[in-house]
This record gives sequence, structure tokens and C-alpha cells, in this order.
Amino acid sequence: MKELDELFKKTLGEAHYAFREEDWELLEPRLPKKRNKLILLPWAAAIILIGAFLWLRIPHQTTSKKEEFVTNKTEEKEGNQAPTIGPKELDLNKVISKSAAKIDRKPERKIIERSVTWEGPKDISVPATQLALKPLEPKSFPFPVYIHPNFPELLNFTESTFIEVNDLPKKRTNWGHLGLIAGPDLTSVRGAGQNSLSANVGLAYTYPLTKRWSVSAGAFYSRKNYKSPYSFYSTSSKGYYDPTDVKAICEVLSVPVGINYTLWNKKDQSFQLNAGASSYFMLKEKYTMQYEHSPDKEYVIKGENQHYFGVIDLAVTYSKKNWGIRPFYQIPITGIGYGNIPLQSGGVALIIGLTHQ
Repeated sequence: MKELDELFKKTLGEAHYAFREEDWELLEPRLPKKRNKLILLPWAAAIILIGAFLWLRIPHQTTSKKEEFVTNKTEEKEGNQAPTIGPKELDLNKVISKSAAKIDRKPERKIIERSVTWEGPKDISVPATQLALKPLEPKSFPFPVYIHPNFPELLNFTESTFIEVNDLPKKRTNWGHLGLIAGPDLTSVRGAGQNSLSANVGLAYTYPLTKRWSVSAGAFYSRKNYKSPYSFYSTSSKGYYDPTDVKAICEVLSVPVGINYTLWNKKDQSFQLNAGASSYFMLKEKYTMQYEHSPDKEYVIKGENQHYFGVIDLAVTYSKKNWGIRPFYQIPITGIGYGNIPLQSGGVALIIGLTHQ
């Protein structure tokens, strides 16, 4: 065997083939040509880009694991009761539906009753001004507080400062005031020179027109006592013997209307001028005729004489708070009573307000 190998080796080493140029020319077309390596570079880059794009588009198991981790963490935070979901048990549609349900759920508002108390500063130094400052006092104001469940820290407070503000005074409609008026007077027949004490009592209502002007009306019961010579009487009947004097007691309903002007008004005090006219309605007239040589005779007349605006009323009024004093004087412009006599009066009346001015 060794000898055979040596024989082949010797034979191959001794073989010599002559080189012919024409043989290489015939063989060269059959040899593979060299390809341009630069042509393959664009194709390689395109293949790499397509592979990267497909790798990014294809879902991987890592995403499922991430969603599983988020789902498990949320369920553990809510109750720590749900079991861990494996990759095979994860349903992507269920995860999406649960997330949507949690987003659509509206938070409930809670009402919490809190009592807020402000103790206030102990010492406050205020410079002297013309304004009147009221000291602050602790106030407690229980009220419902609406707290959003997702933002409880927005109303996380324990105390707040409240400043007490007095309500502005409401503008009150002034409907006037009613007063009780009573007082004595001296009644006489003008020119007779004899005065008799009489009495008056009644109600008067005053309505303001402006700051200074007002109107008033009332009704008074008066008992007029007077005495005069018979010569002041104007009657149609004349007797053979005329009385020398006449003594009269008359019950009169007096209805005055007037206008008032305020001269001075300061705080609760005022000073007014009053002027008007009164109508007399004679309720009852009792006359005693006094004769010189015969006994006295009495005559009674009821409701027969009315005198509209027959007396001028003049007065001044001083008022303080809810009471006042009114000196007055009444001047006749027509005859009064059965005898058409000029009956005049003057006196002082006390006013007691029944309503606030």
C-alpha cells in the first residue's frame, strides 16, 4: 500500500504539461465573473429597515405582561382580594372595559357638617378716626361644606376669619303718625270779656309731604262753656222781655284740617307752626236765659246747627320723641250755635304719640 502511494506521488510529480495560451482563452468565458459589491449595499439596507418595521408592528408578550402588572396592581389597591392573572388568563377586552367603567364613574359628593369658629385677635390698636369701629367678637357659623372625594385637600382648613357686618338700615316708608291730644282752654264770646274754662280731647293724624311740610286732620270732642250778655246773640225771635245774660253749655264735635311747617328739627326734637280750619257740629246746646225781673229759663237744642270751616286754628307745637305741647288759639269767622255768636277759644294741649314718627 505504501508502495502504491509512492508510485502515484512520483508519477504526479514528474508529469509536465505544456502551457498553451489558446486553451486559457477558451476557458476564460466559462469562469464566473466578479460581481460589484456596491450593488448589494442598498438591498441590504432595505432588508434591515423592513425587518425593523415588522418587529415594531408585531405585538409581543412583554406588552401583555405590562398590562397584567397594571391590572393586578389596581385590583390589589382597591381590595387586595383579586387573584393574580397569568399571561394565558389575561383578556385584553376585559381590561379595556374595566378601565372605561372606572373612568365613567362619577365621584360622589359628600356633605360634611363643620363648625368654623374664629377666636379673633385679643388686642387691636386702631388710630383715632371719625369712623365708629365695632369690636370684633368670636362667632360660630355651622354650615355644610361640599368636599370632592378626589380633592379633599382643597378644603382642608380648621378655622377661618369672619367679620361681622351690621345690616344696612332698611328704608322705612313713612306713613305718618297718630297722636292723642287733650287739654283745657278758655272759651269766650269775642268782645264780651268773660272767659270760661272748657275741655277738649281727640285724635289727630299727620302725614308728611316733604322734610318740612306736612298735613293733618282730626276729630275732637269739646265741651264749650261760656257766658255773655244777650246783646251778642243774633236771633230771629224777639220777646217782650229780653234776658239780660245767657249762660251756655255746648257739646261740640270739632273736625280740624291743617298744614304744618317744621322750623327746627334736631335729633328727637322739633318745632312746628300749625294753621288750619275747623268745622263745628253742634251735638247739644243748652242755654240758660237770665232775666232781671223773672226766673231763669232753659232751652235745649240737639243737632240742629253745623258750621263748616267756621273757625281758624293757629298753633305752635314743640315735640320731643313721642310727646309734645301745643299752645293754640281759635278765631271764629262765622257765627256759632243757636245765637250765631263769635265764639273764640285759646289754651294749651298735651300731645301723646300713638305711633312713631
